[in-house]
Amino acid sequence: MNADVCCVRDADAAALRREARACKQKLEEVVRTTHSGAVRTVPEPYDAEVAAARMALRQAYVALLIACPFTRGAQLVDSMIWADTTYSVIAALRAYLARLEREASAAPTSKGDAPKSERRSAKLHGLERVLRDLRRFIGEELVFYESLTARLVRLFDLREARPIVEGLGLLRGGGEEGTASPETMDLAQVPAYRHQLFETLQRLLTYMGDLHRYREMHAVLPPALAPRRRGAGGEPAPHDFGAALRFYHEAHLLLPDHGNPSNQLAVVALFVGDTFGAMYQYYRALCVRVPFDKARFNLHRLLDKALESWLACASRDDILTAWRQASFEDSPARRVPIPQVSVRWDSAHEWLTLFVQLHSMYALQADLDVACVLNEALLRQLLTLTDAHELRAVDYLRILVTGICASWTARLWRAPPSSRLPFSTGAPYSRHVNASALEEHVRKAWETMLVTHVLGLLAALFVVVRQELVTILQAQPSSSEPQLLPVGRVLRRTLPAVRIGLKWVKGHLEYIHACRAHATHAAEELQQAVDQATTASSLATDGVARLACMQRGVDARCHSFWSAFVDLVNLIRAAYPFDLLPNARDVDEAGTVYVHVMEDDDVRDLGPIRRTMHPTDESQYAVPTQMRADPAQAGSDYARILDVLVDTKVMAEFDTCGLAFSDARGLFMVRAAGDDADDPIDLAMKAVEAGREAPTTTGAWPPAEASLSTGSWPATNQALASVWGWTGPWTDSAAPVPWPAPAAASAAGADAAAPTSPAHQGLSASPRGWPT
Repeated sequence: MNADVCCVRDADAAALRREARACKQKLEEVVRTTHSGAVRTVPEPYDAEVAAARMALRQAYVALLIACPFTRGAQLVDSMIWADTTYSVIAALRAYLARLEREASAAPTSKGDAPKSERRSAKLHGLERVLRDLRRFIGEELVFYESLTARLVRLFDLREARPIVEGLGLLRGGGEEGTASPETMDLAQVPAYRHQLFETLQRLLTYMGDLHRYREMHAVLPPALAPRRRGAGGEPAPHDFGAALRFYHEAHLLLPDHGNPSNQLAVVALFVGDTFGAMYQYYRALCVRVPFDKARFNLHRLLDKALESWLACASRDDILTAWRQASFEDSPARRVPIPQVSVRWDSAHEWLTLFVQLHSMYALQADLDVACVLNEALLRQLLTLTDAHELRAVDYLRILVTGICASWTARLWRAPPSSRLPFSTGAPYSRHVNASALEEHVRKAWETMLVTHVLGLLAALFVVVRQELVTILQAQPSSSEPQLLPVGRVLRRTLPAVRIGLKWVKGHLEYIHACRAHATHAAEELQQAVDQATTASSLATDGVARLACMQRGVDARCHSFWSAFVDLVNLIRAAYPFDLLPNARDVDEAGTVYVHVMEDDDVRDLGPIRRTMHPTDESQYAVPTQMRADPAQAGSDYARILDVLVDTKVMAEFDTCGLAFSDARGLFMVRAAGDDADDPIDLAMKAVEAGREAPTTTGAWPPAEASLSTGSWPATNQALASVWGWTGPWTDSAAPVPWPAPAAASAAGADAAAPTSPAHQGLSASPRGWPT
């Protein structure tokens, strides 16, 4: 396209933009006054003059979008269509509804002396009329946006988006889309301009999701003024936001590296009372290439409320009491041990509520010492959730992704949004440490704590999977040929989260190693200041003492993670021999294999893991295709296992990784501080000297035949923790943490009973992408 044609297009766009501005001024004038010039007090979207002015403005905007979509004058014109001709009307009607609702609540119900127009019945009648107008308007707007979306897809041949648009039922029948000029069609094939069309398409889908959400929110009269619709049991039926969620989810899948749809999903989650789901969606809206900036404000507003709730929680007082009691315990050099609290939550909902409150402390940088203890308690409870309240596969994934995103944003946002004390009680600063130096220590401590939080979540998942794998392997006859064992229910439920978590570890080996080294150095420096204290009791309220205590624990937690990881990956290799896994032959020398499973479409573009996710062979515009056959052709579970093993082998090649692969022994082992793998005999001797069971988890793995016949299986994680001299939240007893027996198969596909053969593990006919 030559310069002359470009100039012509810019001139056309400028003319259309001037026409649109004139139409907008006309609409504002009409809305503001009636024919007689009186100021309007009630919005009237169906007033003939208002409707005519609004449609004139809309036609000018649509003409600009279709005729000159790639000019500067047409930038974000779809947003102008929404703001000036749709949302402005909806906002006015909703504001008027709120005013009528307040007036109806305060209006008298009996005749009395009140005029008829002021009685509650009259107010309710007006409320119902405005509700009808709003629902009618929303229905008409949905028709318009559906037709505009179909027009863009057909006019510019957006073939990559057709599966999404057809799945939403937006390409029904034909239509008079007209034709674009040859120059415009040529420009539509330029990658940058084509991506611009997909951004417009994503916003249109989001607008339709908003319209469905508004329609459901105002489906009936407010419950305080009229009986709600009743469900099957006579109780008020909940709002059904299924249509809105579907549009938001498909908008997210259209361009997963844009955050706007995730923010809207968070709005729905908040409306139905799912605070954890809202927090997850806000983080997802922020940790992408094109973040939705307002989501940060929304997230901190949510977390502010969670923190206020935590400050009034009795559990906080229990933790503060535990810190004070810990200061009087005998310990080397008067070092305060990190206390543990005996607290349990009766349901997964309560656990998730405390999880949100924990992240409110992380994000707002308040109560550092309390957050450390609460984190340990939550990890301990994660292992013992009763079967009646166990978490779903998508819950495990979201918990882990939330921790990953919180760690990511903690590095991006250096300062908290408000000034809060970093410690719960006592003096936040010590007279022995410079204030600015301590502030830097505290900032780094928050980052390090988030790293150990993610590693702790992963280690907890490793433990719950370990028991199931041991049981499955013990049940196999000793004379059986090597074969792929079925994927157990616990492994299936946690495997997506484990795989994504290891992607994060793989991409942050240097960062994890740096945090570990910094914590060790900081603990020594802070302890020197702490040792100047005259009495042990002063450590209970000294922030520096607590900070030194927490920093000392980082090294032990990292050791525990790598040891649990080694334990798990060796078990996986025994249960699922690499050579028997589907597509194992496709792994190249660089350790690359193409794996595409359900959760990838949902999280692959998150900033913390984007570089370690597998490249796709799909459109460069990040538009996923409809669900296709699993690439491993034997089930997504085996594809995930293959990917975990490949990533583990790749990580083992790096010196900063905490595990190494021994070619001589054919197993993974914990890497020692000197970058040499731990000798299992040395570990056994240490355990004998300590009077404890030898941890064979990091030693030579026994042959499968011998293990099955003699019952020589890896020791429990209690023994593993004893070697490292640390008792973590999942090592309180010598026996492995029992996992509840499987409950009846739920409706969730991730919780279905394990198939008996790989052939039965293909993808289900569930909706495309990971459930949102």
